[in-house]
Amino acid sequence: MFVLLARLYQVQGRKDLGRQAFDRGLALYPDDDKMLYAYGLFLDNIGEPDQALSVMQRVIKRQPRQAEALNYVGYSWADRRIHLDQALGYIKRAVDLRPENGYIRDSLGWVYYRLGRNREAREALELAVKLSPNDATIYTHLGDVLLKLGRTKGALAAYRKAVSLLKKGDKRRKSLLKKVNLLEKQEHL
Repeated sequence: MFVLLARLYQVQGRKDLGRQAFDRGLALYPDDDKMLYAYGLFLDNIGEPDQALSVMQRVIKRQPRQAEALNYVGYSWADRRIHLDQALGYIKRAVDLRPENGYIRDSLGWVYYRLGRNREAREALELAVKLSPNDATIYTHLGDVLLKLGRTKGALAAYRKAVSLLKKGDKRRKSLLKKVNLLEKQEHL
């Protein structure tokens, strides 16, 4: 009930009331790990990634086999380029728990990329694309890795696919179109 109430407040743009709903819920049910995880996602969605990361780390301490929390923390660290070895460990644990989850496989590819292990990154991301074929972020990550490996045509195809999956108003679309245009120009030289 508290999670639903918080989401309702979030939709209404009342993140302060959403936070209060979670505070009340967690005060009444301090051992509710699902609510704690939902609170972490809520914090991320309202633009408070540092607090979200802290909450997700609490989830992991309480439930070391919570794949989504392991993935969240590992991906967040990889995205920030910090604690990369620990991020890899968390994400590998998440993969072991949920091997068919494309988003977790994407995180594995992304942390490999951040570590400079681009061949392993490509393998993980190619599997992620098969498992979650309609996710623009995964295709963008694959494009970045392929570009790093010198596979311009493959990178271009991945970026084009990512663009096709994004809605016209999506902020990421503009930067992806710049990459596509730049690579197309390089192809014609």
